[in-house]
Amino acid sequence: MMSAALRQGSPPATTLSLLGLTPLLAACATLPSGLLMGLCYLALLLASATTLAVFRPAASADQYLIYVLLSAAAWTSILDLALQAWCYPLRETMGIYPLILALNTTLLCRLEDRDLLRPIGKGLAACLKMGLEASALFVAVGLTRELLGNGSILTDIQLLPWFQGQAWAQPVRLLPAGIELFNTPAGALFSLGLLLAALRWVGARAAQP
Repeated sequence: MMSAALRQGSPPATTLSLLGLTPLLAACATLPSGLLMGLCYLALLLASATTLAVFRPAASADQYLIYVLLSAAAWTSILDLALQAWCYPLRETMGIYPLILALNTTLLCRLEDRDLLRPIGKGLAACLKMGLEASALFVAVGLTRELLGNGSILTDIQLLPWFQGQAWAQPVRLLPAGIELFNTPAGALFSLGLLLAALRWVGARAAQP
C-alpha cells in the first residue's frame, strides 16, 4: 500500500505516515541496525495489537487510549531488554531510538483504531503488512546510508550475535569512499529523499506506454 502510493505520488496520508517514521530513521545507520529496528517495529506492532484485542472489551472509549499507551510502553520495554540481552553491542550504537518506538505517532494512531482488530485475523494481517512496509523502509534507509556514508555494507555485522567471531562475516566494499554527511542523523533524511526520488522515477517509467 505505502510503496504503491509512493510510486504514484504520495497522498497526504502516506506523507504523514512517512513523517511519523522519520524520527526512527536516525537509528538506521547501517543495514544491520535498519534490520534490527524494522524487526522491533514489527514485533511491537503485532504484540501491542494482540494485547489490545484481548483487553479491548474491558476498555471504554475514554480509557482505550490509556490501554494503547500502556501496551506500547510495556512491549517497548520488553523489546529493549531483549536487545540488551542478545544484541547489546549493536543496541548501544542505536542510542535512545529503540525506546521512542513507544511514542511513534504512526504506530500509535494505527493501534488507536478500535475497529482495527475486528475481525482479529484481518486486523493482524493489516498490522503485519504495515509492519513489513515500515521494516522495508528502515532496511532501505540503513543500506543507503551505510553504502553512501562508508562506501561499504555490513560494516557492523560482527555486532550481531549470530555473526560474532565468524571469519567470513566481513564488510563488503562497493565504493572507493563514502560521504560523511550520510553518517550523521541528517543523512537519514537525505537517504529517504533519494529513495523517494528513485521510487517516483520507477513509477513514472512504469506508467509510460
